[in-house]
Amino acid sequence: MTDLVEIISARNTDMDAIRKLLQENGLPVGDISPETTNFFSAYLNGRLIGCIGLQLMGKFALLRSMVV
Repeated sequence: MTDLVEIISARNTDMDAIRKLLQENGLPVGDISPETTNFFSAYLNGRLIGCIGLQLMGKFALLRSMVV
């Protein structure tokens, strides 16, 4: 049986785990907050395995901090 990855819009309660994952992979976290960056989280069997952030800038978005 193949495990499925679940990708969801990150919740505020996910931010500590997201910051930890980013830091473990050498990515900056100092200016990341739920108010400025929208994250999507990837879970495998309930465990966070990746994330990607979008920082909205008017009608554009900046791709932020992708890690798997």
